[in-house]
Amino acid sequence: MSVQSMKSEQADRAELERFRAGVVAALSSLQAPAFDGYWVDHVPTLQRWQQTLFEAGLVGVAYPEQFGGRGLTPLHQAVVDEEIARHNLPTPIGGPGLDVAGLVVVRHASPDMAERLIPALLSGRELWSLGFSEPGSGSDLASVSTTAHRDGDDFVVNGGKIWTGFAAYSSRLLLLARTNVDVPAHRGLSLFVVDMKTDGLTKSTVHEMTGEPDAERTQFYRLTFSDMRVPASAVVGELDRGWEYLLGALSGERGLYILRRHAELRAQFTTLLQAFDINDLSPGQLEDVARIDVLLQVLHAQSESTVARALEHPGESLPEDSADKLFFAFVDQELHHLAIDLLGAYRGTQEMTPSGADAHKLSINYLYSRAASIYSGTDQVQKNIIATRKLGFPRV
Repeated sequence: MSVQSMKSEQADRAELERFRAGVVAALSSLQAPAFDGYWVDHVPTLQRWQQTLFEAGLVGVAYPEQFGGRGLTPLHQAVVDEEIARHNLPTPIGGPGLDVAGLVVVRHASPDMAERLIPALLSGRELWSLGFSEPGSGSDLASVSTTAHRDGDDFVVNGGKIWTGFAAYSSRLLLLARTNVDVPAHRGLSLFVVDMKTDGLTKSTVHEMTGEPDAERTQFYRLTFSDMRVPASAVVGELDRGWEYLLGALSGERGLYILRRHAELRAQFTTLLQAFDINDLSPGQLEDVARIDVLLQVLHAQSESTVARALEHPGESLPEDSADKLFFAFVDQELHHLAIDLLGAYRGTQEMTPSGADAHKLSINYLYSRAASIYSGTDQVQKNIIATRKLGFPRV
């Protein structure tokens, strides 16, 4: 790095720290909602909390100002997310829409579509779902088989999606469907904004191993499309370019996401240790506590490297993003292995332990941590990206 580049990075970091100080001051002035239990029981409360954060200028800071954002960078938004987690406050409930769907619409849809949809998304008035994964495709989005055939002024959609988060509460769905079968798989996909009340769309619950007791209020759903008609005006950008549009947005789920995940995992680790008397731990458990602490310190160091990379390559998707995702998924799972070990006989119960640990919540977190090496691209996908794009290994 040249001397000029080093000076530029130092200036950018100084500006970022000034921004961080403003975020901390703003968060300190807000009254966060208090609630017990699983978040699905408190969706309206969390939507109001997102509205509060939005009015404080803490949601969508990287979105253009004309759509309700602040016109800053994804790194500024990452700082906001990191501080929300560090202060142990609820994250904005509109995550899938904010992190992926809204960015795709802003970057590639018509200005009219963006002006109509984005303000409600940022403020939390409307929640969005992502219709990408399918029972037979998972992380391999190029193999999507849901089809959308043109019929006059409409597209007729048939197929299905799975692992659709927020489906019970969403107003809109960003749908990836195949619109061209005569080109290579990844070049024949298009994106549509779909009203979740459209005829021909049905929802069914996905029963999770986390064991939420009410099957009518789960996080994930399966969607089925049977001759669902979507107007041609619902197409985002140009036909057959959906794969290209998604690449940049989905990279945001890796990379800078490490800042938020580090802060969240550090807060969970601190809360965990406060719930147990360290004098009651076995030598092996003490060793695991020390190991997790070291892993979190390394994760913090890696997040600092990610900040430097983002300053040097703004807006770029790099193979190092995949390394970040691999590492925070590993730390997530190791931390929750420790938690379940400390629970001992209380694991899997819905009780508070004598030391004050919430056994039910910790057990759910442990089970959900197993998905960390699957969501946003499996570990195998991340390793392939690093092997081919960073190390130069041939594709086999």
